[in-house]
Amino acid sequence: MIDKIPIKPDLTPDFPISTKEKVMNPAADLVGQALRGIGLKVLGPLLRYQIYKEEEMNDYTKKIKEKTGNIPLANRDSSKIGLTLKAVEDSAYQLSTEELRNMFSNLISASVDSRKNPILLPSFSTILKDFSADDARLFKTLYKINAVAKVDIQLVSYDRSAVLPCLDNLMVFDDYYIKHDPISINTLHRLGLIKIENASLIQPNFKSSYDHFRKTDNQYTKFAREQLTRFKDETPSYDEIKIIEGYITMTKLGQNLGKLVVSQ
Repeated sequence: MIDKIPIKPDLTPDFPISTKEKVMNPAADLVGQALRGIGLKVLGPLLRYQIYKEEEMNDYTKKIKEKTGNIPLANRDSSKIGLTLKAVEDSAYQLSTEELRNMFSNLISASVDSRKNPILLPSFSTILKDFSADDARLFKTLYKINAVAKVDIQLVSYDRSAVLPCLDNLMVFDDYYIKHDPISINTLHRLGLIKIENASLIQPNFKSSYDHFRKTDNQYTKFAREQLTRFKDETPSYDEIKIIEGYITMTKLGQNLGKLVVSQ
């Protein structure tokens, strides 16, 4: 019976608050009460109708309780509790993904932490709600390095009058790992979290990545050669592969979101 799920979505921070501390810091107690109420209001129905597995809900509530519990009492701040509620509501779409449970629990904790919530925006939880698991992983990777070399591959016609896009935004990391993730790149760019620039960077690590890509016979250059053969007898005829260097970097919006949701 779906009415007999034995757990409750309690988000009360995991630390004891004495009567004296409540009197000295009423805002801290208000945060605890608010989180408790938000958990019951938003997450309760998800448990009742078994929308998520019990272990997923237990993991999520545990993360929130631990992270909010680690906020010093002096820094617990209820001034943006409305955004806390919004974040919990938006998270209801994403609890089946470990990476997004981590990000949402970090965001919820940050929303009641006076050291972090000055840069909190209402759009942050909406952005996470729109993430796929792949989007979240790529965002985390890019946030930690801030910028990555990227190349585009184009096919050029025999008379140089036409250019045909072949592969865009191939990311080349410092260890020369090449990743092509066009859907997640498009999502992060559409959400304003990254900038895509078609200009070379001169730093040694970027130059090394560009050079390595040009010299390496990888799956992407092989694919480009296959396409060149395919279009060789077309009009116009394509006979050259052109590599365009560039980079992908975080925007200010992306950096601020990362500060709040990516675990250090």
